[in-house]
Amino acid sequence: MKITPTDFKELLLEEVGECTEPGHVIFSIVRDMDPNDVAELFQDVFEMLPGVDMTRPEKSEEEPIPTDYVPGGENGDRPVIGFKEQLIKMIREVVAEEAEPQIGDSLAGTIAKYGGKMGPEVGGIRIITFPSKAEAMQAYSILYETAQTMGLRFTIPDIQPVDGYQLELADA
Repeated sequence: MKITPTDFKELLLEEVGECTEPGHVIFSIVRDMDPNDVAELFQDVFEMLPGVDMTRPEKSEEEPIPTDYVPGGENGDRPVIGFKEQLIKMIREVVAEEAEPQIGDSLAGTIAKYGGKMGPEVGGIRIITFPSKAEAMQAYSILYETAQTMGLRFTIPDIQPVDGYQLELADA
């Protein structure tokens, strides 16, 4: 079905309702369009207006103008990347270092997660008390390999307190 200019005008008036401001009418038409498409549409419409002579710039296919620039300086004694790039690289390195979990932090964090309380170190052994056997075993299963990489070992004492469950952490 072909829409005549009259039909289009009626549809447009129906769409914009009582709006009489030209800018609002145009906005109601293009509000859901991509901004680049809107720019191209207005460019095309502007070129159709009588008395308007516009030429669009052609993409330059010329070769770039040669310069004496040499990355790293003429003698190669200057940095190849600029200050901004070097700063970004340094920031990424610092963020990466801080993002890596520290083994000691994960050990203490897991113990705390399961409600464990670390007692003082006595004779190279530190007793960790958990609220229940289940929580102690969950922490033990998670931390066993981490402790080994740190040169530590977990053991389960034979005698357990009445009000919790203990693990011993000592040098391997």
